[in-house]
Amino acid sequence: MSLPNLSATDVEAIVPNCKVIGMPAGGGQKLVFPCEIAGKKYALKFIFLNNLTDNLNGSVISQIESIRARVEREIDIMKSINSHNVVKIGPVQL
Repeated sequence: MSLPNLSATDVEAIVPNCKVIGMPAGGGQKLVFPCEIAGKKYALKFIFLNNLTDNLNGSVISQIESIRARVEREIDIMKSINSHNVVKIGPVQL
């Protein structure tokens, strides 16, 4: 599976006051961009739903619900970790 092309310029157009400050990292269905917003450093994670298909194993809606549940678990885990070795979670938009 290949990720769609999403450039630093695209990210800066999507996210107000964002400045991409490094190369994106990607894998699976996501791209993560290091950036600065209002002087604070963030890692912006974009999750793509472009390869979902209607098939006998479940609908696109159930696949999206599954991905959303996985993302929400990840958010909960990130919020519960209190270590200077782990990136803190910032604002989340689902």
